[in-house]
Amino acid sequence: MSKEEDSIRLVVMVTKDSHPELFDELYKRERSYRAERIRTLATLSLLGVQAGRGGGGGSLGSVPIDAVPAVEAVAIVAAPPVDPEVEARAREERALEEKKRGFKDSVRAGFRT
Repeated sequence: MSKEEDSIRLVVMVTKDSHPELFDELYKRERSYRAERIRTLATLSLLGVQAGRGGGGGSLGSVPIDAVPAVEAVAIVAAPPVDPEVEARAREERALEEKKRGFKDSVRAGFRT
């Protein structure tokens, strides 16, 4: 299988009116981490649905997703409160990692020319 066949690209619009809890959860995350949060919440939701319906087998069980109404497939999991100092430190570390990555890329580009 090609990479395109092994993945599905989704563009999701979440509005405060339609899903206020999900909107708030995603809004407080940095843009680059929102897609990962959606993947995590979706996986947790699937596991919860499958556990409630006796799913088993396979990587996530054997509940056919078509049999689960969309409303049941959505679960909002509240994240534990984050210490502002810890969050600031994590943000600084991510920024430093991005700078390092940018530096490595610029060094590699310099060797190519």
